[in-house]
Amino acid sequence: MKKNTLNRVLVDVTIAILAGLAIFATTLSAGSSLTGDLTQKCGDGIKQGTEQCDDGNKKNGDGCSSACKIEPGYQCAQNQTGCQKCGNGRTEGTEQCDDGNNRNGDGCSACKPDLGYLCANTNPHPSKCRRVVCGDGIKDEIGSDGISGNADDEQCDDRNKKSGDGCSSSCKIESGSNCSNGKTISCNGNAITYYQAPRAAGIVSGSDGNLWFTGYASDKIGRMTKSGVITKFALPTEESYPRHITNGSDGNLWFTEPGSSKIGRITTSGVLTEFPFSTYTRADSIANGPDGNLWFTKYGTHEIGRITTSGMMTDFPVPRDSYPDSITSGSDGNLWFTEWGNKIGRMTTSGEVTEFPLPTDSRAADITNGPDGNLWFTETRSNKIGRMTTSGEVTEFPVPTADSDPRDITSGSDGNLWFTEFSGNKIGRMTTSGEVTEFPVPTGSNPYGITNGSDGNVWFTMEGGKVKKGIGKISCIAKSCH
Repeated sequence: MKKNTLNRVLVDVTIAILAGLAIFATTLSAGSSLTGDLTQKCGDGIKQGTEQCDDGNKKNGDGCSSACKIEPGYQCAQNQTGCQKCGNGRTEGTEQCDDGNNRNGDGCSACKPDLGYLCANTNPHPSKCRRVVCGDGIKDEIGSDGISGNADDEQCDDRNKKSGDGCSSSCKIESGSNCSNGKTISCNGNAITYYQAPRAAGIVSGSDGNLWFTGYASDKIGRMTKSGVITKFALPTEESYPRHITNGSDGNLWFTEPGSSKIGRITTSGVLTEFPFSTYTRADSIANGPDGNLWFTKYGTHEIGRITTSGMMTDFPVPRDSYPDSITSGSDGNLWFTEWGNKIGRMTTSGEVTEFPLPTDSRAADITNGPDGNLWFTETRSNKIGRMTTSGEVTEFPVPTADSDPRDITSGSDGNLWFTEFSGNKIGRMTTSGEVTEFPVPTGSNPYGITNGSDGNVWFTMEGGKVKKGIGKISCIAKSCH
């Protein structure tokens, strides 16, 4: 090859290289990456090179600009392909909270919880933030410094800031006290734990060891394990409003449906059967009888009903002014029931009725067989707990909290009586000699049904929706709550 020809070839190669470098530089300035496919540019949905974000378009105003830059007021996810605007009421991407505004000092600032606040994210609704306060009855996993895992964390919270009661004024467990984990509101062997559940009324411990409850507002029967796992079973009839529930001698659960004039039965595996009345009436309370049948009150027709485990019904009349309400089996082999007519009724299994008048205008509500063999009942109007011997002798004990509206009552594994205070928002414990101890629950929770669990703890339902809905558990250690 001649020298001139070689020089020309070298010149042509150099020109080609320079032209390629120019094209490469132009491509980079247009937003392509040094890695991967050089045809990828801003707007292709892949964040590369100098891009701060890439949301798959070249629009402005959506958090990632037409030049693939993060716009003011926006935050972008870790891969920077999707951006969210702080203050839109939806917690998204890297946001820790979003209360629907950009104000500072209201619990959520710059989409992060303020110091000493906890925020609950409820997409698509704005976050709800509350200040962590020792003494509010809620054991928080952080302290007032807003940081978890240090010495400021709450160890307990018994709804006060007093020392010497097991939980100190700084919400620390005091020496010698025993406070369980969870949302503890009392120490020294007693703790209340709450479980989120549908609004419930009646509750009972089933033959399978689980808790069974009636969801009267949702037309469902609920089953909850002792660890809090809930399964719901929808009733076949709408607006049945299931109310009270009990164990049958057949190992199934039986319940009343006041809204549909039926008695319901559910197996522990969830198979439902309904038994309709021949005429419309409201069945309220139900109990397992001493004869192995189910007995229930029929408020509207002044009757006590009996249903066999195969579904055969028989009605027994009671006096027209009685209005039977709650029913239970007594230690004497009879059925005992409360009457709105200010009496306690006794019925033999053959239907013979005897009535015992109460000394005060009491409005007797729920009734149970006590650990001492007597009948114990709540008096909502007189704000008392009543005791009646099987021969009809009555003793009344006042509830300390005025206008507490005592509702359901049960015998506990500790040999005491436990009852709910619907308006007082407390759980009461009464010894068989009449000594009362009260345990507060959150205001507006309206505790209603109560039962003794197979685990020895006391379980109760809450009808109110102001603070909490669902089910609570009182844990008693060594059969003693202080």
